[in-house]
Amino acid sequence: MTIEKFLQKFPDASFYDGITEGILTRKICATILHLYLQKVLHEKDEIGIEKAYFIKDLFDCRVCANHIAQICLKGIMQPCKLAEDLFLFGLEKEIDEEESELYLIRANNIENRLKV
Repeated sequence: MTIEKFLQKFPDASFYDGITEGILTRKICATILHLYLQKVLHEKDEIGIEKAYFIKDLFDCRVCANHIAQICLKGIMQPCKLAEDLFLFGLEKEIDEEESELYLIRANNIENRLKV
């Protein structure tokens, strides 16, 4: 799925001023969803992203780290468990249409979010 196609799912994507061309990766998806929560839905951030430090690749993108942590702590997206104590977000993994729909449902409906 492309970033542009994902942004078309929002009634007004003016809240996002990042890159709009290319493949929608998990880190870009998390960034867009977090900005949507903040700027459109006016949802407050979770306090203390330290609870997300178990995600080993969280800081591989320092610009994205807070976005990823917030989206995970809110139960919208989740990291992949690779071993007993190894969780990765998979920053560069491509998001498909079905995944994007699921994440939008969770973003818009708190009752559909995962329990963290």
